[in-house]
Amino acid sequence: MHVIVIYVLAVSGLLALVSLLPPLAARLRVPYTVLLAAVGVALGLAIQTFAGQGGTGPFHDFLNSLAEMDISSEVLIYVFLPVLLFETALAVDVRRLFDDVWPILLMAVVAVFVCTFAVGYALNLFTSMGLIACLLLGAIVATTDPAAVVSIFRDLGAPRRLTMLVEGESLLNDAAAIALFTLLLGMLTRNAHGGATEAAMEFLRDFAGGVATGYVCGRVVCMIVEPVRDQPMAEITLTVALAYLSYVLAEHYVGASGVVAVVTAALVVGSVGRTRISPATWGALEHVWKQLGFWANSLIFLMTALLVPRLLGGIGWSDVGLVLVVVGAATVARALVLFGLLPLLSGAGLAQRVSHAYKTVMLWGGLRGAVSLTLALAVTENGRVPDRVQGFVAVLVTGFVFYTLFINGTTLRAVINLLGLNKLSPVEHAMRNRALALSLTGVRERVEGLAHRYEVDEQAVGSIVSQYSDRLDAIVRERSTEAPLNNEDRVTIGLVILVNREEELYYEHFREGILSRGVAELLNRRTGRLLDAVKTQGRAGYRAFEEPFISFTPWMRAPACCTAGWASTRRWPAGSPSGSRFFWACARCSASFWSSSTTRSAKCWALTSPASWKAS
Repeated sequence: MHVIVIYVLAVSGLLALVSLLPPLAARLRVPYTVLLAAVGVALGLAIQTFAGQGGTGPFHDFLNSLAEMDISSEVLIYVFLPVLLFETALAVDVRRLFDDVWPILLMAVVAVFVCTFAVGYALNLFTSMGLIACLLLGAIVATTDPAAVVSIFRDLGAPRRLTMLVEGESLLNDAAAIALFTLLLGMLTRNAHGGATEAAMEFLRDFAGGVATGYVCGRVVCMIVEPVRDQPMAEITLTVALAYLSYVLAEHYVGASGVVAVVTAALVVGSVGRTRISPATWGALEHVWKQLGFWANSLIFLMTALLVPRLLGGIGWSDVGLVLVVVGAATVARALVLFGLLPLLSGAGLAQRVSHAYKTVMLWGGLRGAVSLTLALAVTENGRVPDRVQGFVAVLVTGFVFYTLFINGTTLRAVINLLGLNKLSPVEHAMRNRALALSLTGVRERVEGLAHRYEVDEQAVGSIVSQYSDRLDAIVRERSTEAPLNNEDRVTIGLVILVNREEELYYEHFREGILSRGVAELLNRRTGRLLDAVKTQGRAGYRAFEEPFISFTPWMRAPACCTAGWASTRRWPAGSPSGSRFFWACARCSASFWSSSTTRSAKCWALTSPASWKAS
């Protein structure tokens, strides 16, 4: 069979198989990546059993094409990884990411180093592979794939800031772990034993170079996209080219981290590009990248899972023991970050307080995925890595990844049920019932209004309206059995409704052209953070968030105060020197900079009045 036909048959067959897996995963109530891994392993076993036995038919040809297809780490890294990283970073709200940039950087970068050294030193106690090889394995397993946890957080209505922390951590820890992996692999293959300072400087150089390359590439594309505005095909094609160009330029021409460059370029497009790309095209661009990301994630996982039976062919009981060492060290390292680092950040005011239940879910949901398997495959294909180290890395990484998928992934929902996170609190239950009651009432009134306007048959309208009325009556009966709420809970519910209504009005004003896209995005991000504060802290959270927002900064108050000071000099006697009058007026006005925002304007004028100056 011709090589082109082999690749076409293999890839098209995998895509057809992938299209059937999302509904199956939803029916089985398992994470999608877990089902992908299981199907990939089953295909790998089928290839080893049936491929090359001379059978005929599409199924045998499909298995033979998968067996003959050259699945190398370079193909996975250069074809699929840029798309996967770009799609993930493009979906991140950049401004909200920068609101929590320090907690995210600490959770991502520090967690990668903690996991790398914890796994590396733990393995070094039980094996004679050498510290560099053990640290290399630790860097490979440091990347996390929290897609299942994020989806569960969204289903539970977790604070959006918590979801952003998890998404930002997963995005940046991929970049940090791959940069650290590249550094350690170079040290292993060069047989170099550089000091910690040299290694740290090389890591920072790769990371900083990737950031600079990605930023420049992203800004250039944002400049080029303006002349082709309102040309959706051209605009979307530019972003696809950017994902690959930024990776190749950083890796082969700048000598920096291509992964960091792709992530940075996507963040630039996600922030600056929203105002440069036409609004209609941006929606289409998001849909295209979601589809590309789905293909890349599915194919890279399936193709790496196909190799699992071959990689684990010679596993022994000693390898099983070492896998358990990796599991224990990685779990302890993640627990130190979640239960040791996050409280410190919360105490310093850098991060929102996270409950122990959510920390437990994040700990148990630290699944590893396709990136770890791809890096392990890259080690096995490197001829300068000793064969003993290749087998060591392949077996332990594969065993650890599938342990997290088939043990943690399949029991994650049970852990959530055990912790009671699938149940609403009394306040959340009351908010849900009130929101449903308002929505159903609005829909019923809308249906009745449209029916009257277009003279729809009354019997048909009555049957539809009665369905909404029955559901509304059921909610009213359920509300009558709710536990009584105190005044503070009622205030919290009212504030949540108020903030949600505020967000709706911003969208309405944007659709009507009253607000620009940039202003609407700014205000909606603010309402998102405000809603999180209200849900977690009630009235105090609302007040703590709103007061700094509506207060005037010194830069805003200075021109007003100086204007008031200059105006006050006009009320002084003609013989008074105007320069000294203005100086003293502004000096007295500056004393009101830190006064309350409600009385600041009155105090500013009072302090610049002649009577106040004479009294001093």
